Amino acid sequence: MKRSGMFVALHRPVGRWRARQRERAILRECGCVAYCPGCRDPLNDRSEWWPNTGDGRGKYKCDKCGRVSEWHFGIAPGPILLTPNVCLERTGKPDA
Repeated sequence: MKRSGMFVALHRPVGRWRARQRERAILRECGCVAYCPGCRDPLNDRSEWWPNTGDGRGKYKCDKCGRVSEWHFGIAPGPILLTPNVCLERTGKPDA
């Protein structure tokens, strides 16, 4: 099915607007946004959360790509990613 020019022209800006609205809602509710290291989708609202002990650590499972990442919320104003380097997991080479 071929898309019309108007649909194509509006699809990307509308998608960006929806993503910004979702991030703003997360910021209002949680105070920070944690993004999946694999697909860059926000984790705070739709993903599964497994808290560890009581020190502010926990794991998110991304709803979009299924990647599990470990985060620490107790030592900084924002979340800190604790899992290994994503580029190293994908390609075997460290980030440049």
